[in-house]
Amino acid sequence: MLSSQQLTAMKAQGRTISKASIKDDELGPLKLLAGKWRNVNGLEGHGWRNMIALPFVAPASAKTDFRLLLNQYNEELDFTLVDKGVPNRGVTKTATGLINSDQFLAALRYQQSITQIAEDDFPVSGLAGKPGTPIHFEPGLWLHMANQVSTGHDIARISSVPHGNSVLALGQHTEVAGAPVIRETTVCP
Repeated sequence: MLSSQQLTAMKAQGRTISKASIKDDELGPLKLLAGKWRNVNGLEGHGWRNMIALPFVAPASAKTDFRLLLNQYNEELDFTLVDKGVPNRGVTKTATGLINSDQFLAALRYQQSITQIAEDDFPVSGLAGKPGTPIHFEPGLWLHMANQVSTGHDIARISSVPHGNSVLALGQHTEVAGAPVIRETTVCP
């Protein structure tokens, strides 16, 4: 949450749209995301897009209506614009009646692009694509709700995938010292 001084400054400034810059305090827990992120410098191919069952008309000998698809990928995330001081109009019930009480947020726009570098499917369909094939594109917003958070949710992600999926995910951030510990995993044959 923003301090009362930061919130007052945001309200006084009004809504603004600008290029995202790293360490913008009005972005709260999202302030370190601005810029372009890629899995490079030894991290190439460390992403697995999915292991998904897809509808598939297989040969009769396969006795299935699905195929299992695995994608190894490289990813790029680009956090570019920030929309600050966005008012969500609302009211609060008090002992003397209702009062106007707007929630203010900052929205960080992102674009995610994923390119396949390896694939496998079973039964083999010939539909899995070749290395270099774009397999995912997603525009969206990360939100920092700066005040009036009664549920504890102070961050949100809104995304849309062009083949028809959209997501609204709410959460609560926490800060910890140091980098996260991510355990090594193995893939079973």
